[in-house]
Amino acid sequence: MTPMKVVSYLLAVVVVVSSFEDNHVVKEFKSIQNDFGRWKLSLHPEYATTKGVNDYNDRLESYDVTEFDRLKAIADSFVTRLRRLPYEQMPNDTQVDYDILKHTLHTFLSGYQWRLYGPMNSVSILDGPVDIPGMLVEHSPFSTKGDYENFYERIQAFPRMMDQHIDRLKRAVQNNRTHHQVSMSDVREQFKAILTGRPEQFILYQPFNQTLDGVETLTINERTGYRNGAKNWIKKTLDAYKKLISFIMKTYLPRLRTELGVGSWENGREFYAAALKWHLTTDIAPRQVNDIGIREVRRIKDQMNEVMRRIGFRGTIREFTTSIKGDHRYTISSENAVLNIYKDIIKDKIEPMLPRLFKDIPELPLRVMPSPTDGPYAAYEAGSRDGARPAVFYVNLFRPTDVSIPDFMPIALHETLPGYHLQTSSQSQTQLPLFRQHNKGSHRYFQVPYDFPDYNVFSEGWALYAESLGEPMGLYRDDYYLLGRYSSELFRACLLVVDTGIHYYSWSRERAIEYLMTHSTFGLDILEDMVNRIVTWPGQVCSAKIGEMKIRELRHRAQRRLDGKFDIREFHAELLRHGNVPLQALERIVNNWIIRTANSTTCGSASTVHFWGLIVSTILILFIVI
Repeated sequence: MTPMKVVSYLLAVVVVVSSFEDNHVVKEFKSIQNDFGRWKLSLHPEYATTKGVNDYNDRLESYDVTEFDRLKAIADSFVTRLRRLPYEQMPNDTQVDYDILKHTLHTFLSGYQWRLYGPMNSVSILDGPVDIPGMLVEHSPFSTKGDYENFYERIQAFPRMMDQHIDRLKRAVQNNRTHHQVSMSDVREQFKAILTGRPEQFILYQPFNQTLDGVETLTINERTGYRNGAKNWIKKTLDAYKKLISFIMKTYLPRLRTELGVGSWENGREFYAAALKWHLTTDIAPRQVNDIGIREVRRIKDQMNEVMRRIGFRGTIREFTTSIKGDHRYTISSENAVLNIYKDIIKDKIEPMLPRLFKDIPELPLRVMPSPTDGPYAAYEAGSRDGARPAVFYVNLFRPTDVSIPDFMPIALHETLPGYHLQTSSQSQTQLPLFRQHNKGSHRYFQVPYDFPDYNVFSEGWALYAESLGEPMGLYRDDYYLLGRYSSELFRACLLVVDTGIHYYSWSRERAIEYLMTHSTFGLDILEDMVNRIVTWPGQVCSAKIGEMKIRELRHRAQRRLDGKFDIREFHAELLRHGNVPLQALERIVNNWIIRTANSTTCGSASTVHFWGLIVSTILILFIVI
């Protein structure tokens, strides 16, 4: 055999073996991802049902505190499996996925020490079992005998779930780590709204009415048996709900903490720092978050004051907002008109401009509807991945004049396109691992930091960043509309100050509301509700501004390093194709993209460079040996 044939032969062997090893490592890693994804989804069976995953339709989520150690042991076992993999043999994208899974597991495990803190307060104005019956009736399938067998099993678990909530709340009382009164203010009314006198009137019985008669595979006797059995178990469920609210009223409420923030708990400030880290996916300290908030508030207010001077207004930002809401040119009271304006903004103004900044734009359906309850100005609910169930943009029409017309554009950009709707639609078109497909929404924020992270810091940050994209798209048509955009960003900056103020610096509720009234433009009702939310979910509202600042920082880095090669459409595509990720992973994703883009016209991608470097090195070594 000639030397060249030997070289060719050995080179082929090296490439084949290397490829085999890489494929083996990647395959094993994907197996770990899939196993973890299925296990994690099984912990949230109600959420799985809402996403069309019907493998767990016969059960409810467990709130049994004795399960904590078992869950930790299983998470540890996944960490052990990850450690066995040769990280350096993975392609760049796989290493990023590895880092995200590792971060997910380590975040959960590091929260174990706080398992008897926030997780014990499982009922509040924002959390608890009140909404579960209606959600299950809305999303559960009721077409076959098997569907009813599952649902019948499921309703039998409700009394046990109520006892588990009571056990958690008891431990919160015993450990002197309970909610503040503002977190429990409407709980009694929430329970009262769903409880009925007769089992047949309770929402869980709805599928056993006429719907049951449409299942042809059930005999008349089976239908009668299901109905009688359902009445029996629903009566027990109603009794269990009443037992839970009775415990809350008689035992839990008298032991509520008197100070507003969780910093008043034993080791409460350390707990808050851990909760903040869970939400922000970084080691940034509460003091730093507070400082960032103060600087951002000052910066944004300076921008707003400059714009107000430009239009000739002499007064405070709050006074300007008040004057706008009193001007008939910028307010509207007709509910239908408000909905039509939003539809026009999305369809006729935003959509035509998207190609300037985005490529391969998914076209999943979106409906604009009135919000069924009073609350935030607007909200977004994702649809199904295949588009069969449209996404919904809910608009609060209970007080339509609270929102001036210049505020409509940033709200629409945030909630729909290119905000939440584009981000979730783009994510649905990519082949993400199971645990990241079903990330956002499977959480309960009272469990933070002993829970798997949802990486909301990216989705919230992206939605706030999306508001700023209205400028290059030419959507803020004058200075009044531009002030609407700054008003929204200013509010998110204020939340950094207020959240840390309440939980780390022991602010009172009055001080928090006063700060928001002084520095933001929103109405008192919204601000009071937001303070209650901050008290109940420590750290959660900080995600938007911190995430937006990181996205902006990475964009500036890419523009600076790539110069003429920077393409904003490609940059956005790279951010959106990975779904929700922690900030460390986001930084690596962008850095990898910068390297690939910089080398794209000279020597190929980074992975290609590595591959051909290996080939050349192998050839040189073989020539020397031969």
